[in-house]
Amino acid sequence: IDNALEEVRSISHNLSKGMLAKLGLKDALYNFADSIQKAQQTEVTVHVHDMDDREDLETDLMIYRNIQELVGNAIKHGGANQIDVSITRIDDDFINIMVHDDGAGFNYEEIKANRQGGIGLFNMENMMRNQGGAFDVDSSPGKGTTIIMDIPIKNQKESAQS
Repeated sequence: IDNALEEVRSISHNLSKGMLAKLGLKDALYNFADSIQKAQQTEVTVHVHDMDDREDLETDLMIYRNIQELVGNAIKHGGANQIDVSITRIDDDFINIMVHDDGAGFNYEEIKANRQGGIGLFNMENMMRNQGGAFDVDSSPGKGTTIIMDIPIKNQKESAQS
């Protein structure tokens, strides 16, 4: 599993900005899900809603890399067999990402309080909150995990123009 996950991670990291610009976020995510399914026994479904307009490349790249990290965590740490990814434009201000898995689950607040592991999740949470977004983890041992992120679009575009 570690070898397969490392191979998928390598393929995904090699996705250049140019390739993401060419494919677009939606197709890049579908390709990522296909890569995961071919590399291991994990079913990944991607649902994209109201995302016909492309965001700036930095926003697309951030979304892609966050989803990549969350899916990788679900496989590596949670042993998930099924992962559902949903991306929805809320309005002109936010993009909502929800990643749900059937893995082992964990107690995020306990891990956060004790500062055990989870550095990637802590960094994502801090980044989202610093940008005016939201980051919520719903998980408990044996119950799987759902992570919901609201990424501010305007802040991304404004910071790209600065």
